[in-house]
Amino acid sequence: GRRSDRSSDVNLDQLHLVGPGEAALKRVVGLNPSDVPARRRLAGLLAPRGEVEEATRLLEEAAASSPAEEAAALLREGAALAHAASDEARALRLYRKAHALVPAALAQLQTLADLLYLHGAVREALPLQRQLCEQLDFADAPDEAERALLRLADLAEQSEDLPLAEQTLRRVIDERPLNEIAVERLAALVLPRSPREALGLLAAHARALFASP
Repeated sequence: GRRSDRSSDVNLDQLHLVGPGEAALKRVVGLNPSDVPARRRLAGLLAPRGEVEEATRLLEEAAASSPAEEAAALLREGAALAHAASDEARALRLYRKAHALVPAALAQLQTLADLLYLHGAVREALPLQRQLCEQLDFADAPDEAERALLRLADLAEQSEDLPLAEQTLRRVIDERPLNEIAVERLAALVLPRSPREALGLLAAHARALFASP
């Protein structure tokens, strides 16, 4: 009976020993600060507990002595941990730092542009949002492309680049004629210049809605 009890204890221990514990990882990092895998694992343990500052510090310090590609990946890893913990200011700082090393693309670019937008950094977000729109295609990802273009139009309006806002909204309407938000925003933009065109846009939208199944 004892042997079977002991063997079940061993199995339980093995289940809990998924990897070195936090104390062991801290010792490893203390003895060998350049051990990036240990830093990553320790950061992954600390962040979910709310120790985001310490977790991101571990990754940021590792990034400081890493080649650009790896450094950018480490910084984005830290940014993602901060973002998940709703520490948006820290996430934005790390994403910006990573972008300066290795420019973001697609999902990373969208996250950075979104954070800049939410923090009111409109002029900084605008060129990144343009890049994102160039990388997205209605044929491959129609919903993402539509969302990105509407955000670009919003940023362009806030930056007072009305020609860009207008051009972007027309592109959305070309692809999605039933998009009421795009039609109404474009109509509002052209109204001061051409009330007739604004009315024409709204009428065309109403016809498209009527004709849609």
